[in-house]
Amino acid sequence: MIRLFAPCPKLIPLLAIFIISCSLPLAISDDTDTDREALLCFKSQISDPNGALSSWTNTSQNFCNWQGVSCNNTQTQLRVMALNVSSKGLGGSIPPCIGNLSSIASLDLSSNAFLGKIPSELGRLGQISYLNLSINSLEGRIPDELSSCSNLQVLGLWNNSLQGEIPPSLTQCTHLQQVILYNNKLEGRIPTGFGTLRELKTLDLSNNALTGDIPPLLGSSPSFVYVDLGGNQLTGRIPEFLANSSSLQVLRLMQNSLTGEIPAALFNSSTLTTIYLNRNNLAGSIPPVTAIAAPIQFLSLTQNKLTGGIPPTLGNLSSLVRLSLAANNLVGSIPESLSKIPALERLILTYNNLSGPVPESIFNISSLRYLEMANNSLIGRLPQDIGNRLPNLQSLILSTIQLNGPIPASLANMTKLEMIYLVATGLTGAMSQKSHPMDGLPLLLPQAPRS
Repeated sequence: MIRLFAPCPKLIPLLAIFIISCSLPLAISDDTDTDREALLCFKSQISDPNGALSSWTNTSQNFCNWQGVSCNNTQTQLRVMALNVSSKGLGGSIPPCIGNLSSIASLDLSSNAFLGKIPSELGRLGQISYLNLSINSLEGRIPDELSSCSNLQVLGLWNNSLQGEIPPSLTQCTHLQQVILYNNKLEGRIPTGFGTLRELKTLDLSNNALTGDIPPLLGSSPSFVYVDLGGNQLTGRIPEFLANSSSLQVLRLMQNSLTGEIPAALFNSSTLTTIYLNRNNLAGSIPPVTAIAAPIQFLSLTQNKLTGGIPPTLGNLSSLVRLSLAANNLVGSIPESLSKIPALERLILTYNNLSGPVPESIFNISSLRYLEMANNSLIGRLPQDIGNRLPNLQSLILSTIQLNGPIPASLANMTKLEMIYLVATGLTGAMSQKSHPMDGLPLLLPQAPRS
């Protein structure tokens, strides 16, 4: 700090100007040269088969015009604020000298062919808020040193081959908003600290080898919008904080080993649009829907151990587009209320113990694209005008249902149909042989009655 002791008041402005003018070239020279040298170092240690960084040369002094480089706009210093060389075909290991860009706020090296480890020197980037190294061939551990990036908001490392545990110290970056690590080989537990990050919006750790319980505080953040933990080896129950989140919109926990019952709060959220819980060990009954306007659009509970009946209140989900309840132990009849869902496109009820008649009104859902109810104990007959009622149908799977009556000739009118299975002993007649897009599709017709 420079102190000025009792000079003539009229000289103060002149003295200040003199001090600034003397110190400015030194500041520009030191920091600007450091950034320029860091960029040239980066280029010299990687492969660039397409010449994407051909503008990065010793003869070009103004590095702010180099491919992918963005600088600040101040007149006092030229500093690299962002480097974006995504999808340039670059390869080799990421050089540690990238950690010398001390003012950089955004670094995007995604969609290249970088390999080796993430350099620990990235932890020196104290100003960085956006770090994207996704879609490369990086391996090894996520460096603990990233926890020193106190301004980090977005961490994208997906589609690599990263191993080891997610560093618990990473949750010291208290401003994290998006953590996206899917499609790696990460192991161990999910750091409990993720549940304490108040600004966290997106957490995607799917398709790794994570184990243990879901952190109990996960979902307590008032900003939480999207969580995908699918494709891991997680156990235990769905945390109450996650089920009761007032901001969560997408919940994807499929393909784990979760147990316990489905929290009723999930089906009565005012924000959730997507719930994927398929391929777990969840038990108990499907919770009723008591919310007046639950916004759920996609609901999949397939391949669990659910029992009881299908709640008629699911028909209150007026925004529902996909409903998949296959491969459980559900009993009872199909609620007629499901036919009142105006935009339902997919209704999958296969491999349960459902019984009773198929509601006639189900065939009135004109938006249906997939209707699959095979391997139940349902009875009924196909409407003769089914081809006119379900003009958008792409898949009709009704095998092993106790259907009876003639095969509707109107099936030939379903020009969008891609798959049809109608194995049932009570059906009579033959499929129309009109030439239409159904020709050549997988088709199973009635079997001859066994003696």
